[in-house]
Amino acid sequence: MLMQCASSFLMIRPHFFRSNEQTSATNAFQFAISGDAATIQKAAIEEFNHVVNRLVQNDISVFCIDNINPDTPDAVFPNNWLSLHHDGKLVLYPMMASNRQAERSSSIIEKISDQFEIKEVIDLTHFEKEGKYLEGTGSIVFDHQHKIAYAAISPRTDRDVFIYLCDKLGYKFFTFSTTNEKQPIYHTNVLLHIGNNYAVVCFDVIEDIKERNDLRRMLAFTGHEIVPITLQQMKSFAGNMMQITNQKGKNFTVLSSQAIKSLHLPQMNVIGENSELLSFDIHTIERTGGGSIRCMMAEIFSPLKIVH
Repeated sequence: MLMQCASSFLMIRPHFFRSNEQTSATNAFQFAISGDAATIQKAAIEEFNHVVNRLVQNDISVFCIDNINPDTPDAVFPNNWLSLHHDGKLVLYPMMASNRQAERSSSIIEKISDQFEIKEVIDLTHFEKEGKYLEGTGSIVFDHQHKIAYAAISPRTDRDVFIYLCDKLGYKFFTFSTTNEKQPIYHTNVLLHIGNNYAVVCFDVIEDIKERNDLRRMLAFTGHEIVPITLQQMKSFAGNMMQITNQKGKNFTVLSSQAIKSLHLPQMNVIGENSELLSFDIHTIERTGGGSIRCMMAEIFSPLKIVH
């Protein structure tokens, strides 16, 4: 059985962070905040550095790289353009915004491959020419233990591309539809988190009763205690958490301070039975970028290279 929780992560320091005008139309989580560009930039880097420092202090392996491309305001969210899998596969994803497509970096891949085994590259970027997108582990929530992939279909999560990738990876697929403020939720990982033995999900945005019940049954069938969250909790990024493992085998669930403040004690108790909660104040990144902690951390499941 594959490990659900990674112990190594790629993170990109956001030197050119700002609100991305190319993504705001499809991301209802993006908001304008007060302050000039330099102030917002400085706050984002401070928040990022605080996250990295606390992760390292807790013996979590972080592969941190500085963003050098000024035309990539969302580079702090690398999980949308690549994923690194247990068998050494690396997937490159098609993204909707042109300045997000520019985040894909051969130099970053080379740095990763210096330390980790990359045995095969699955390049899906050609789907961009067809106007079809699948934005990494934003669009897909993987249950690695049961080899099931979940996706909420949206303009940035194409069903055909998703099914194609699941076939390549040998995963079963599960799709459903969502609605929030008369448009689909842009990414699956803001409404669904799957950890060891539990799953956090916002059923309120799944209007189709059959799809809602099918999702509930599938999560229960695979042994997950379900932690339902409300629409307001989802808007506070309570769904955008991730369970991770440190170098000593201890499990943590990382989430933002906004997210943990929105949770109720019974919800935290279920998560706390499986891992220690570790929260971070990243309000600038959340409000300006429209993504939270899970989006900032790209899991590296690829095997470490053996040095002789």
